[in-house]
Amino acid sequence: CSDYLHELDLENAIDTVSYKSEGIGYKRETFINAPSNIFAMKISSDLPSLLNFDLIIKRLRFYDTVENFSDEGMSNGIIMSGDLGKNAPEFRAAVRCYTNGGTISVTGEHICVSNADEAIIFMTAGTTFDRKNGTIRPLTELYSEIETAFGKALAKGYDELKNEHIADYRRLYSGVEFQLEGVEEFDSLPTDVRLKEASETTRPDTG
Repeated sequence: CSDYLHELDLENAIDTVSYKSEGIGYKRETFINAPSNIFAMKISSDLPSLLNFDLIIKRLRFYDTVENFSDEGMSNGIIMSGDLGKNAPEFRAAVRCYTNGGTISVTGEHICVSNADEAIIFMTAGTTFDRKNGTIRPLTELYSEIETAFGKALAKGYDELKNEHIADYRRLYSGVEFQLEGVEEFDSLPTDVRLKEASETTRPDTG
């Protein structure tokens, strides 16, 4: 692995990881869309048919099972079931994956992707606690909420979800803005390089 770069775009709240493996570039872009209650990730590579990975969700405790939770007629999703402690609300956290090219399947607790050109991953979660009235709602309502979130995310598509997320985030983020003087020359440097230079030189880095 070479040319590893991990970036957090504070202007748009988007996390990006890029690197090269055996000379091939790979990229992973991630954001959380609050209005749609969707975690979204896009994984891509410079060349087709090179994406191969297994996906699993884990939690240290208070979960019971991870099982198949795919779209109808597909094998592309898993769901974690559990609770938040004794006599506490139940939760469900679900993931579904969609690919361009290649194959996708669910084996046990894993979503397995092979030889794909691109992969889109959606995740959503919720509990049986009803925030409106402070009571416990039926599990059927939670499952319906999860299916609705997936359905809307799939209908919108990754790009529309991303634009919706940016608009929602910037509505709050753009309320305050300030600029430190003299930091422009450092903006293109990775954080680890800036920290190293700050400890080894007298050149001020006010950012």
